[in-house]
Amino acid sequence: MQASAITFAFGRSLLPFGIALLLGGCEPTPQPPPPPRPSASIAQQPTAAPAPPEPTVSGAPIALRDVEAATNPGRLPPYDGPTGILEGSVRIAGDPAPEVPLTLPASCTGAERTYGRLFREGENRAAADVLIAVTGYRAYIPVRGQAVTATIKDCAFSARTFSMTFGQHMEVENLDETNSYIPVLQGSRFTAFSVAVPKGREGKPIKSDPVRLYPHRVGQYELADNMNRPWMSADVFVLKYPTHTVTGIDGRFRLEGIPVGDVQVDALLPSADLSESKKITISAGKTTELDLVLRFDQKTNRGKTRPHPIQSAAASSTPTAADVK
Repeated sequence: MQASAITFAFGRSLLPFGIALLLGGCEPTPQPPPPPRPSASIAQQPTAAPAPPEPTVSGAPIALRDVEAATNPGRLPPYDGPTGILEGSVRIAGDPAPEVPLTLPASCTGAERTYGRLFREGENRAAADVLIAVTGYRAYIPVRGQAVTATIKDCAFSARTFSMTFGQHMEVENLDETNSYIPVLQGSRFTAFSVAVPKGREGKPIKSDPVRLYPHRVGQYELADNMNRPWMSADVFVLKYPTHTVTGIDGRFRLEGIPVGDVQVDALLPSADLSESKKITISAGKTTELDLVLRFDQKTNRGKTRPHPIQSAAASSTPTAADVK
């Protein structure tokens, strides 16, 4: 056996295997003493369980306590008293909506119907995309549903104004056969990008989930597309109460479950920065009709200036008209 093949450590010396046999025979290498055994009191102490995750809402990374602080700071019980219905319409008076110059590719010419003018009008000057909000009642009404739906067709969103209650999320679905989109919620700190894939041609459908977008606070956001289609835009209002809606192309709106009593109705057309307010009385089990008129003067109304902020952080438990102005 060659002496230099293997070495062992003795104290501070490194000795060839053969010499070690001569000096000390086959002495085993000294082993370190075993570690001390834990005392019974230490060994019996239970391991602390990890803290459970904080509850969130609507599948979103938003703490439930943040939603409750904004939507029900007074910790009121859910309202279960008598309610009524508000129904009505909004129309435009004054000048027609001016044209907005657009440069659209061949695959997006349908977008001109949505974005080709400063605001959309239906028959008989019906005002589309008007935010309707009812405030002034003293009650807490829980959020209605988890999601607000938006669709995309012909390079245009299904509306130019959307309203949500804080705690909800938005689901964006692509109805186009071939175009893809990346919908984003400008202003939200949750900015992960997801592709809204096309639904596919007839006979060759493509199955996909809608893109989910999450506003992180009460306020105003912009729904946009992150694939170089700058005309695709919609105002998204995230409010701290659920008594809100948006008019369709027919200018109509309907709100159910409004607590009885005197309330204020605010109407806002963001793209033209037009607004109107009315005080009405809601009666139990009855439908209150309300027709509103927004007057547009092209000389004085030049459209909105972004952003159009909403009061949020320091708001009281009772919604007011300031929440939508």
